Amino acid sequence: MDPLIEKGIYYLEAARLLVSQKLYEQASIMVFYGIPYLIKGIVRDKTKSYIYTRDVNSMLNFIGRRAEYSQIIKSFVSRNKEKMEELLLLKRYLNYDVIDGITKEKAEMFLTLYEDAVNLCKDLGSCN
Repeated sequence: MDPLIEKGIYYLEAARLLVSQKLYEQASIMVFYGIPYLIKGIVRDKTKSYIYTRDVNSMLNFIGRRAEYSQIIKSFVSRNKEKMEELLLLKRYLNYDVIDGITKEKAEMFLTLYEDAVNLCKDLGSCN
C-alpha cells in the first residue's frame, strides 16, 4: 500500500476517535487534511505519477481521464458532490479561525465522505 494512502487512513482513524469523543471540529479537520493524502496516494498508485496539488477535485479529474477508472470516479463524485463542497467550505473556517460552527451531523457527514473515499480506494484496488 502506498505510504500516502496509509497516512490518509491514519487520519480517518483519528477522525473516528475524535467524533467518538465529541470533538467534532477536530474530527472535521482530520478529514480535511486526510482526504488529499488518500486520493493523492490512489493517483500515485494507479498512474505512477505524483500530482502536486491538494485539490481533491483536480486529483479525481486527473485519474478519471483514464478509461478503466472513469466510471468508478464519476460515480464517487456524483455521490459525494455536496459533501466535497462542504469540505471546501471548511477551508474557509480554517483560514479565518472560525471552527465553532461544526455540528455533530456535519462531522459525521465528513466521516461518511472519508469512508466512501476509502471504499473508492478498495474498488480501485489500491487499498489491499
